[in-house]
Amino acid sequence: MAQGVPEALRGVVQAGLDRQEASDWAGAAQAWQSLQRAAAEQGHAALELDAWVRLADVLRRADQPRQALQALEKGLASNPDDTQRSLLRIQSSALLLDTGHLQSAEVRVRAVLQDTQGPLRAMALDTLAATLATRGDRLGLGEVVLELENMGPGPGALAARFRRARLERLEGHLDACEVTLAALADSLSGQPQAQGAVAAAITQLAQLALLRGRYDDAELLLQAADEGWEECGRYVGRLEVLALRAELATQRGALTFLPGWLDKGVAYATEREMVLLEARLRRVRGSCRAMAGSEAGHADLDSALLLAEQAGAPFLSGRIRLERARLGFGAQGQAVMASDVERAVEELTGDRVWAARARVLLAELLLEKGQFAQSLEHAAAALCQFKASGLEFDEGAARKVMDRA
Repeated sequence: MAQGVPEALRGVVQAGLDRQEASDWAGAAQAWQSLQRAAAEQGHAALELDAWVRLADVLRRADQPRQALQALEKGLASNPDDTQRSLLRIQSSALLLDTGHLQSAEVRVRAVLQDTQGPLRAMALDTLAATLATRGDRLGLGEVVLELENMGPGPGALAARFRRARLERLEGHLDACEVTLAALADSLSGQPQAQGAVAAAITQLAQLALLRGRYDDAELLLQAADEGWEECGRYVGRLEVLALRAELATQRGALTFLPGWLDKGVAYATEREMVLLEARLRRVRGSCRAMAGSEAGHADLDSALLLAEQAGAPFLSGRIRLERARLGFGAQGQAVMASDVERAVEELTGDRVWAARARVLLAELLLEKGQFAQSLEHAAAALCQFKASGLEFDEGAARKVMDRA
Protein backbone atom coordinates (compact mmCIF):
# COMPACT_ATOMS: atom_id res chain seq x y z
CA MET A 1 0.00 0.00 0.00
CA ALA A 2 1.23 3.49 -0.87
CA GLN A 3 3.07 5.29 1.91
CA GLY A 4 1.45 8.08 3.87
CA VAL A 5 -2.20 7.01 3.78
CA PRO A 6 -4.25 9.88 5.24
CA GLU A 7 -5.85 9.11 8.58
CA ALA A 8 -9.33 9.60 7.13
CA LEU A 9 -8.75 6.89 4.50
CA ARG A 10 -7.13 4.22 6.66
CA GLY A 11 -10.50 2.71 7.50
CA VAL A 12 -11.30 2.35 3.80
CA VAL A 13 -7.94 0.68 3.18
CA GLN A 14 -8.44 -1.74 6.07
CA ALA A 15 -11.96 -2.56 4.87
CA GLY A 16 -10.60 -3.40 1.43
CA LEU A 17 -7.87 -5.61 2.87
CA ASP A 18 -10.30 -7.40 5.21
CA ARG A 19 -12.85 -8.07 2.48
CA GLN A 20 -10.18 -9.25 0.09
CA GLU A 21 -8.81 -11.66 2.68
CA ALA A 22 -12.36 -13.01 3.14
CA SER A 23 -12.70 -13.49 -0.65
CA ASP A 24 -15.49 -10.92 -0.66
CA TRP A 25 -14.56 -9.61 -4.10
CA ALA A 26 -17.60 -7.34 -4.49
CA GLY A 27 -17.00 -5.75 -1.10
CA ALA A 28 -13.29 -5.34 -1.77
CA ALA A 29 -13.97 -3.77 -5.18
CA GLN A 30 -16.33 -1.28 -3.57
CA ALA A 31 -13.68 -0.36 -1.00
CA TRP A 32 -10.93 0.15 -3.60
CA GLN A 33 -13.28 2.23 -5.78
CA SER A 34 -14.02 4.43 -2.77
CA LEU A 35 -10.29 4.75 -2.09
CA GLN A 36 -9.57 5.70 -5.70
CA ARG A 37 -12.19 8.44 -5.72
CA ALA A 38 -11.04 9.86 -2.40
CA ALA A 39 -7.36 9.75 -3.42
CA ALA A 40 -8.17 11.53 -6.69
CA GLU A 41 -10.10 14.26 -4.86
CA GLN A 42 -7.19 14.81 -2.46
CA GLY A 43 -4.52 14.75 -5.16
CA HIS A 44 -2.80 11.68 -3.70
CA ALA A 45 -1.50 10.21 -7.00
CA ALA A 46 0.44 7.28 -5.53
CA LEU A 47 -2.53 6.15 -3.46
CA GLU A 48 -4.87 6.50 -6.43
CA LEU A 49 -2.61 4.32 -8.59
CA ASP A 50 -2.42 1.73 -5.82
CA ALA A 51 -6.22 1.69 -5.65
CA TRP A 52 -6.49 1.07 -9.41
CA VAL A 53 -4.05 -1.87 -9.16
CA ARG A 54 -5.90 -3.41 -6.22
CA LEU A 55 -9.26 -2.88 -7.90
CA ALA A 56 -8.03 -4.65 -11.03
CA ASP A 57 -6.79 -7.57 -8.94
CA VAL A 58 -10.10 -8.16 -7.17
CA LEU A 59 -12.06 -7.69 -10.40
CA ARG A 60 -9.99 -10.41 -12.02
CA ARG A 61 -10.58 -12.69 -9.04
CA ALA A 62 -14.29 -11.89 -9.38
CA ASP A 63 -14.10 -13.08 -13.02
CA GLN A 64 -14.60 -9.64 -14.53
CA PRO A 65 -11.55 -9.33 -16.81
CA ARG A 66 -12.98 -6.59 -19.02
CA GLN A 67 -13.63 -4.30 -16.05
CA ALA A 68 -10.22 -5.20 -14.63
CA LEU A 69 -8.58 -4.17 -17.90
CA GLN A 70 -10.37 -0.84 -17.72
CA ALA A 71 -9.05 -0.28 -14.21
CA LEU A 72 -5.50 -1.00 -15.35
CA GLU A 73 -5.86 1.38 -18.30
CA LYS A 74 -6.90 4.08 -15.84
CA GLY A 75 -3.81 3.24 -13.80
CA LEU A 76 -1.58 3.48 -16.87
CA ALA A 77 -3.06 6.90 -17.61
CA SER A 78 -2.17 8.18 -14.13
CA ASN A 79 1.52 8.73 -14.94
CA PRO A 80 3.12 5.73 -13.16
CA ASP A 81 6.89 5.36 -12.96
CA ASP A 82 8.69 2.80 -15.15
CA THR A 83 8.43 -0.03 -12.63
CA GLN A 84 4.77 0.59 -12.01
CA ARG A 85 4.10 0.82 -15.74
CA SER A 86 5.75 -2.55 -16.31
CA LEU A 87 3.66 -4.14 -13.56
CA LEU A 88 0.43 -2.73 -15.02
CA ARG A 89 1.32 -3.96 -18.51
CA ILE A 90 2.11 -7.45 -17.23
CA GLN A 91 -1.21 -7.59 -15.40
CA SER A 92 -3.06 -6.35 -18.47
CA SER A 93 -1.37 -9.06 -20.57
CA ALA A 94 -2.75 -11.72 -18.23
CA LEU A 95 -6.22 -10.21 -18.58
CA LEU A 96 -5.95 -10.16 -22.37
CA LEU A 97 -5.25 -13.88 -22.12
CA ASP A 98 -8.39 -14.33 -20.00
CA THR A 99 -10.48 -12.61 -22.66
CA GLY A 100 -9.04 -14.64 -25.54
CA HIS A 101 -6.79 -11.95 -27.07
CA LEU A 102 -3.76 -14.21 -27.16
CA GLN A 103 -1.71 -12.41 -29.79
CA SER A 104 -2.17 -9.04 -28.08
CA ALA A 105 -1.24 -10.61 -24.75
CA GLU A 106 1.98 -12.03 -26.17
CA VAL A 107 2.97 -8.80 -27.91
CA ARG A 108 2.41 -6.74 -24.78
CA VAL A 109 4.28 -9.01 -22.39
CA ARG A 110 7.21 -9.46 -24.79
CA ALA A 111 7.52 -5.68 -24.94
CA VAL A 112 7.79 -5.58 -21.15
CA LEU A 113 10.47 -8.28 -21.15
CA GLN A 114 12.75 -6.18 -23.37
CA ASP A 115 13.77 -3.96 -20.45
CA THR A 116 12.59 -5.67 -17.26
CA GLN A 117 14.65 -7.61 -14.71
CA GLY A 118 14.19 -9.09 -11.23
CA PRO A 119 10.81 -10.07 -9.76
CA LEU A 120 8.86 -8.30 -12.51
CA ARG A 121 10.72 -10.29 -15.14
CA ALA A 122 9.68 -13.52 -13.43
CA MET A 123 6.06 -12.32 -13.43
CA ALA A 124 6.27 -11.40 -17.10
CA LEU A 125 7.84 -14.75 -18.01
CA ASP A 126 5.07 -16.59 -16.19
CA THR A 127 2.44 -14.67 -18.15
CA LEU A 128 4.30 -15.35 -21.39
CA ALA A 129 4.49 -19.05 -20.53
CA ALA A 130 0.73 -19.22 -20.01
CA THR A 131 0.16 -17.45 -23.32
CA LEU A 132 2.53 -19.70 -25.27
CA ALA A 133 0.98 -22.84 -23.79
CA THR A 134 -2.46 -21.66 -24.85
CA ARG A 135 -1.23 -20.71 -28.33
CA GLY A 136 0.24 -24.17 -28.83
CA ASP A 137 3.92 -23.15 -28.83
CA ARG A 138 5.51 -25.99 -26.86
CA LEU A 139 9.06 -25.11 -27.93
CA GLY A 140 8.63 -21.49 -26.92
CA LEU A 141 7.18 -22.62 -23.60
CA GLY A 142 10.23 -24.79 -23.02
CA GLU A 143 12.56 -21.82 -23.51
CA VAL A 144 10.61 -19.71 -21.03
CA VAL A 145 10.53 -22.51 -18.45
CA LEU A 146 14.32 -22.85 -18.65
CA GLU A 147 14.78 -19.13 -18.08
CA LEU A 148 12.44 -19.21 -15.09
CA GLU A 149 14.30 -22.17 -13.62
CA ASN A 150 17.67 -20.51 -14.18
CA MET A 151 16.52 -17.55 -12.09
CA GLY A 152 16.84 -19.80 -9.04
CA PRO A 153 14.98 -19.30 -5.74
CA GLY A 154 12.69 -16.30 -5.61
CA PRO A 155 9.51 -15.04 -7.24
CA GLY A 156 9.92 -17.19 -10.34
CA ALA A 157 10.45 -20.49 -8.56
CA LEU A 158 6.78 -21.35 -8.05
CA ALA A 159 5.89 -20.25 -11.58
CA ALA A 160 8.72 -22.39 -12.95
CA ARG A 161 7.35 -25.51 -11.26
CA PHE A 162 3.81 -24.96 -12.55
CA ARG A 163 5.01 -24.27 -16.07
CA ARG A 164 7.40 -27.24 -15.94
CA ALA A 165 4.42 -29.46 -15.13
CA ARG A 166 2.54 -28.05 -18.12
CA LEU A 167 5.52 -28.68 -20.38
CA GLU A 168 5.87 -32.26 -19.11
CA ARG A 169 2.20 -32.87 -19.85
CA LEU A 170 2.49 -31.53 -23.40
CA GLU A 171 5.62 -33.61 -24.02
CA GLY A 172 3.80 -36.73 -22.87
CA HIS A 173 5.97 -37.23 -19.77
CA LEU A 174 2.97 -38.06 -17.64
CA ASP A 175 4.77 -39.70 -14.70
CA ALA A 176 7.08 -36.70 -14.35
CA CYS A 177 4.12 -34.33 -14.60
CA GLU A 178 2.30 -36.16 -11.82
CA VAL A 179 5.34 -36.01 -9.55
CA THR A 180 5.80 -32.28 -10.18
CA LEU A 181 2.16 -31.43 -9.50
CA ALA A 182 1.88 -33.62 -6.42
CA ALA A 183 5.01 -32.07 -4.95
CA LEU A 184 3.63 -28.60 -5.66
CA ALA A 185 0.32 -29.30 -3.97
CA ASP A 186 2.06 -30.88 -0.98
CA SER A 187 4.58 -28.06 -0.51
CA LEU A 188 1.90 -25.35 -0.66
CA SER A 189 -0.73 -27.12 1.41
CA GLY A 190 -1.73 -25.25 4.56
CA GLN A 191 -0.46 -21.88 3.37
CA PRO A 192 -3.41 -19.43 3.54
CA GLN A 193 -2.23 -17.35 0.59
CA ALA A 194 -1.67 -20.42 -1.57
CA GLN A 195 -5.18 -21.90 -1.61
CA GLY A 196 -5.70 -21.01 -5.26
CA ALA A 197 -2.36 -22.46 -6.28
CA VAL A 198 -3.10 -25.71 -4.43
CA ALA A 199 -6.54 -25.95 -6.07
CA ALA A 200 -4.95 -25.35 -9.47
CA ALA A 201 -2.38 -28.11 -8.93
CA ILE A 202 -5.06 -30.57 -7.79
CA THR A 203 -7.25 -29.67 -10.78
CA GLN A 204 -4.34 -30.42 -13.09
CA LEU A 205 -3.74 -33.71 -11.28
CA ALA A 206 -7.41 -34.57 -11.89
CA GLN A 207 -7.02 -33.75 -15.59
CA LEU A 208 -3.99 -36.00 -15.71
CA ALA A 209 -5.82 -38.87 -13.99
CA LEU A 210 -8.69 -38.48 -16.46
CA LEU A 211 -6.25 -38.53 -19.38
CA ARG A 212 -4.76 -41.77 -18.07
CA GLY A 213 -8.12 -43.43 -17.45
CA ARG A 214 -7.72 -43.49 -13.66
CA TYR A 215 -11.31 -42.57 -13.00
CA ASP A 216 -11.52 -43.26 -9.27
CA ASP A 217 -8.46 -41.10 -8.68
CA ALA A 218 -9.91 -38.38 -10.90
CA GLU A 219 -13.17 -38.37 -8.92
CA LEU A 220 -11.40 -37.92 -5.59
CA LEU A 221 -9.12 -35.23 -6.96
CA LEU A 222 -12.03 -33.31 -8.48
CA GLN A 223 -13.80 -33.30 -5.13
CA ALA A 224 -10.69 -31.92 -3.42
CA ALA A 225 -10.19 -29.34 -6.17
CA ASP A 226 -13.79 -28.15 -5.95
CA GLU A 227 -13.47 -27.68 -2.21
CA GLY A 228 -10.25 -25.75 -2.69
CA TRP A 229 -11.74 -23.41 -5.29
CA GLU A 230 -14.75 -22.81 -3.06
CA GLU A 231 -12.54 -21.92 -0.09
CA CYS A 232 -10.64 -19.27 -2.05
CA GLY A 233 -13.77 -17.90 -3.72
CA ARG A 234 -12.86 -18.67 -7.34
CA TYR A 235 -16.03 -19.63 -9.19
CA VAL A 236 -14.22 -20.14 -12.49
CA GLY A 237 -12.17 -22.91 -10.90
CA ARG A 238 -15.38 -24.65 -9.86
CA LEU A 239 -16.69 -24.38 -13.43
CA GLU A 240 -13.53 -26.05 -14.73
CA VAL A 241 -14.10 -28.85 -12.21
CA LEU A 242 -17.72 -29.22 -13.32
CA ALA A 243 -16.62 -29.59 -16.93
CA LEU A 244 -14.11 -32.27 -15.93
CA ARG A 245 -16.81 -34.09 -13.98
CA ALA A 246 -18.94 -34.15 -17.11
CA GLU A 247 -16.03 -35.65 -19.06
CA LEU A 248 -15.44 -38.18 -16.29
CA ALA A 249 -19.09 -39.27 -16.36
CA THR A 250 -19.11 -39.80 -20.12
CA GLN A 251 -15.75 -41.58 -20.15
CA ARG A 252 -17.01 -43.94 -17.47
CA GLY A 253 -19.79 -44.96 -19.82
CA ALA A 254 -22.69 -42.83 -18.66
CA LEU A 255 -25.02 -42.30 -21.58
CA THR A 256 -25.74 -38.74 -20.51
CA PHE A 257 -24.45 -36.08 -18.19
CA LEU A 258 -27.25 -33.53 -17.82
CA PRO A 259 -26.14 -30.70 -20.15
CA GLY A 260 -28.32 -28.28 -18.19
CA TRP A 261 -25.80 -28.44 -15.35
CA LEU A 262 -23.41 -26.59 -17.63
CA ASP A 263 -25.86 -23.92 -18.85
CA LYS A 264 -25.13 -21.50 -16.02
CA GLY A 265 -21.40 -21.81 -16.59
CA VAL A 266 -21.68 -21.13 -20.32
CA ALA A 267 -23.86 -18.07 -19.65
CA TYR A 268 -21.44 -16.90 -16.94
CA ALA A 269 -18.43 -17.11 -19.27
CA THR A 270 -20.29 -15.46 -22.15
CA GLU A 271 -21.46 -12.54 -20.03
CA ARG A 272 -17.93 -11.91 -18.76
CA GLU A 273 -16.28 -12.27 -22.20
CA MET A 274 -14.13 -15.15 -20.96
CA VAL A 275 -13.75 -16.59 -24.44
CA LEU A 276 -11.56 -19.61 -23.77
CA LEU A 277 -13.60 -20.70 -20.76
CA GLU A 278 -16.79 -20.39 -22.82
CA ALA A 279 -15.25 -22.50 -25.59
CA ARG A 280 -14.16 -25.22 -23.14
CA LEU A 281 -17.58 -25.34 -21.50
CA ARG A 282 -19.39 -25.38 -24.85
CA ARG A 283 -17.19 -28.26 -25.99
CA VAL A 284 -18.18 -30.36 -23.01
CA ARG A 285 -21.84 -29.33 -23.09
CA GLY A 286 -21.97 -29.99 -26.83
CA SER A 287 -20.65 -33.51 -26.33
CA CYS A 288 -23.18 -34.17 -23.55
CA ARG A 289 -26.02 -32.84 -25.68
CA ALA A 290 -24.96 -34.88 -28.70
CA MET A 291 -24.72 -38.06 -26.62
CA ALA A 292 -28.24 -37.33 -25.36
CA GLY A 293 -29.44 -37.13 -28.96
CA SER A 294 -29.88 -33.36 -29.08
CA GLU A 295 -29.13 -31.42 -32.25
CA ALA A 296 -28.09 -28.53 -30.02
CA GLY A 297 -24.86 -30.43 -29.40
CA HIS A 298 -23.76 -29.78 -32.97
CA ALA A 299 -24.34 -26.04 -32.57
CA ASP A 300 -22.43 -25.96 -29.28
CA LEU A 301 -19.38 -27.65 -30.76
CA ASP A 302 -19.45 -25.44 -33.84
CA SER A 303 -19.66 -22.33 -31.64
CA ALA A 304 -16.84 -23.60 -29.44
CA LEU A 305 -14.66 -24.21 -32.49
CA LEU A 306 -15.30 -20.70 -33.82
CA LEU A 307 -14.34 -19.16 -30.47
CA ALA A 308 -11.15 -21.21 -30.24
CA GLU A 309 -10.14 -20.38 -33.81
CA GLN A 310 -10.77 -16.67 -33.36
CA ALA A 311 -8.66 -16.68 -30.20
CA GLY A 312 -5.83 -18.58 -31.89
CA ALA A 313 -5.89 -21.50 -29.44
CA PRO A 314 -4.97 -24.57 -31.53
CA PHE A 315 -4.92 -27.10 -28.69
CA LEU A 316 -8.50 -26.20 -27.88
CA SER A 317 -9.70 -26.10 -31.49
CA GLY A 318 -7.96 -29.41 -32.15
CA ARG A 319 -9.71 -31.04 -29.20
CA ILE A 320 -13.05 -29.72 -30.45
CA ARG A 321 -12.45 -31.07 -33.97
CA LEU A 322 -11.53 -34.41 -32.47
CA GLU A 323 -14.71 -34.44 -30.39
CA ARG A 324 -16.82 -33.65 -33.44
CA ALA A 325 -15.13 -36.48 -35.29
CA ARG A 326 -15.61 -38.91 -32.40
CA LEU A 327 -19.31 -38.11 -32.39
CA GLY A 328 -19.50 -38.65 -36.14
CA PHE A 329 -20.31 -35.25 -37.53
CA GLY A 330 -18.55 -32.22 -38.89
CA ALA A 331 -19.45 -28.80 -40.16
CA GLN A 332 -23.11 -28.43 -41.18
CA GLY A 333 -23.77 -31.85 -39.67
CA GLN A 334 -22.05 -33.73 -42.52
CA ALA A 335 -20.09 -36.92 -41.92
CA VAL A 336 -16.61 -36.08 -40.76
CA MET A 337 -13.92 -36.30 -43.45
CA ALA A 338 -10.28 -37.28 -43.09
CA SER A 339 -9.25 -33.72 -43.96
CA ASP A 340 -11.03 -32.44 -40.82
CA VAL A 341 -9.18 -34.92 -38.63
CA GLU A 342 -5.91 -34.07 -40.38
CA ARG A 343 -6.47 -30.50 -39.25
CA ALA A 344 -6.87 -31.73 -35.68
CA VAL A 345 -3.59 -33.65 -35.92
CA GLU A 346 -1.89 -30.49 -37.14
CA GLU A 347 -3.37 -28.27 -34.43
CA LEU A 348 -2.51 -30.75 -31.69
CA THR A 349 1.10 -31.27 -32.79
CA GLY A 350 2.44 -29.53 -29.69
CA ASP A 351 0.42 -31.83 -27.41
CA ARG A 352 1.90 -35.25 -28.03
CA VAL A 353 -0.76 -37.40 -26.34
CA TRP A 354 -3.75 -35.72 -27.94
CA ALA A 355 -1.98 -35.57 -31.29
CA ALA A 356 -1.47 -39.32 -31.05
CA ARG A 357 -5.15 -39.84 -30.27
CA ALA A 358 -6.05 -37.76 -33.31
CA ARG A 359 -3.66 -39.89 -35.39
CA VAL A 360 -5.50 -43.06 -34.36
CA LEU A 361 -8.80 -41.64 -35.57
CA LEU A 362 -7.16 -40.47 -38.78
CA ALA A 363 -5.69 -43.95 -39.25
CA GLU A 364 -9.16 -45.47 -38.90
CA LEU A 365 -10.60 -43.11 -41.49
CA LEU A 366 -7.74 -43.77 -43.91
CA LEU A 367 -8.23 -47.49 -43.42
CA GLU A 368 -11.87 -47.21 -44.42
CA LYS A 369 -10.76 -45.41 -47.59
CA GLY A 370 -8.33 -48.21 -48.43
CA GLN A 371 -5.21 -46.13 -47.79
CA PHE A 372 -3.48 -48.87 -45.83
CA ALA A 373 0.11 -47.58 -45.88
CA GLN A 374 -0.85 -44.12 -44.63
CA SER A 375 -3.14 -45.65 -42.00
CA LEU A 376 -0.36 -47.89 -40.72
CA GLU A 377 2.07 -44.97 -40.56
CA HIS A 378 -0.23 -42.86 -38.36
CA ALA A 379 -1.22 -45.78 -36.12
CA ALA A 380 2.42 -46.79 -35.61
CA ALA A 381 3.45 -43.25 -34.69
CA ALA A 382 0.58 -43.05 -32.21
CA LEU A 383 1.53 -46.41 -30.70
CA CYS A 384 5.09 -45.20 -30.06
CA GLN A 385 3.78 -42.15 -28.22
CA PHE A 386 1.31 -44.16 -26.15
CA LYS A 387 4.09 -46.53 -25.10
CA ALA A 388 6.31 -43.62 -24.11
CA SER A 389 3.49 -42.10 -22.07
CA GLY A 390 2.37 -45.36 -20.46
CA LEU A 391 -1.16 -45.25 -21.89
CA GLU A 392 -2.00 -48.93 -22.20
CA PHE A 393 -5.65 -48.47 -23.22
CA ASP A 394 -4.62 -46.17 -26.06
CA GLU A 395 -1.94 -48.65 -27.08
CA GLY A 396 -4.67 -51.23 -27.61
CA ALA A 397 -6.66 -48.88 -29.85
CA ALA A 398 -3.60 -48.16 -32.00
CA ARG A 399 -2.74 -51.88 -32.28
CA LYS A 400 -6.26 -52.72 -33.47
CA VAL A 401 -5.90 -50.32 -36.36
CA MET A 402 -2.45 -51.66 -37.20
CA ASP A 403 -3.75 -55.24 -37.21
CA ARG A 404 -6.48 -54.30 -39.64
CA ALA A 405 -4.07 -52.37 -41.86
